[in-house]
Amino acid sequence: MIPCDDTEMMLDFCHRDHLRYGELISGLAPSPTALDELMERYWVDDGHLVDRGQEASEPEVHKQYYVDSRENPSLLACVSGVKPHLKLRLEGELQSTNDQELRAWIRQLAPVGVATTREDIKRCLSEELGVTDWAEAGQYTVTAEDFKPRIVHPVRRLSPADRPLWRRFVEGNMDDSMVSGRNGCGSVVRDFEFMCMGLPVDYYVTEKGGEIAGVVSIGPSTDRCDCVGALFVAPEHRRQGFGRSLLSAAVQDILARGRQPFYFAGGDPGPLLPLLIGLGYRLNSSFYSNERYWWYDWVLAQEG
Repeated sequence: MIPCDDTEMMLDFCHRDHLRYGELISGLAPSPTALDELMERYWVDDGHLVDRGQEASEPEVHKQYYVDSRENPSLLACVSGVKPHLKLRLEGELQSTNDQELRAWIRQLAPVGVATTREDIKRCLSEELGVTDWAEAGQYTVTAEDFKPRIVHPVRRLSPADRPLWRRFVEGNMDDSMVSGRNGCGSVVRDFEFMCMGLPVDYYVTEKGGEIAGVVSIGPSTDRCDCVGALFVAPEHRRQGFGRSLLSAAVQDILARGRQPFYFAGGDPGPLLPLLIGLGYRLNSSFYSNERYWWYDWVLAQEG
C-alpha cells in the first residue's frame, strides 16, 4: 500500500458509492464541520450533555491514507491514531495480484481497531489480525420513487422553547442508553442540545396526551446525504405508529431539499427492520467493525 495525499483521486474512489463510503468522504474534507468538532468534544452522561473542553475536541493525530495504485486504485485505506493503537478502515476490491503484499502490510501495521464494508476484506482482516469480535451495522437508504410515507400521528419540529416538555420526556426514559448515555451515545439528548446550539440538526416529535411520545433527529452526513441520528419512541407508545410517523416526516423533509436519506442501523435491528422496509428503505451495504474502532484515540491511549 502506498501513502496518498491526492484528495481528489480518493474522493473519486469514494463517490463510486457515496453512501457506503460516507464516513471516508467526511474525513477527507479540508476541515471538520462544527457538528463533527462538537461530536468529539461533547458526550452525554446521565441524561445531560457534558463538555470535555476545547482541548479535548482537537484531533490528537492526523489521518494517513493509502492506496494500492496511484493510477487506478482498487483499494483505499485510512489509518488513524498512533502506534500501538492504530485504527484501520480498509475498502475496495481485493485482487489476487496484490493479496500477499496487502496481508503483509496489514500484519506490519497491526491495528487494534478495524472496519470495512466488504465481506472479503473482513475475512482477510480476521485471518491476519485474529479479529473475532465483529459487529455488523446496516446502512440503509430510500429514494423518492420508493418512499412510502405512513404518517398516522401529527409530527412537528421541536424548538429550544420546548425544553421543559422535552426534559420531562428525557426524565421519563432514563432507562434507555439512547437517552441517558449510559453504555450508549445518548443521541436523544445530544441532538436536541446540538439543535439548541444552532447546529444543522432538525429535531421532530410526536405527542400523546400533551406529552412527547417519540422523537427523531436528522443531520448532514455528507454533502449529498442527511442521516437519521436518533429515532426513539417511549416504550409505552411503541407499536402504535409513532415511529413510522416520525421517520416518514423526517424523510419527507430530506427528500424535499434534494438530499438522500441515510440510516445507520447498528446492533440487532429488531423491529426497526420491518419499519425501514415498510417505508421503502433498502440495504445499501453492511458496515463491519470491532469495538476499538469506535473508541476515541484519547481513550485508546490510556491503555499505555
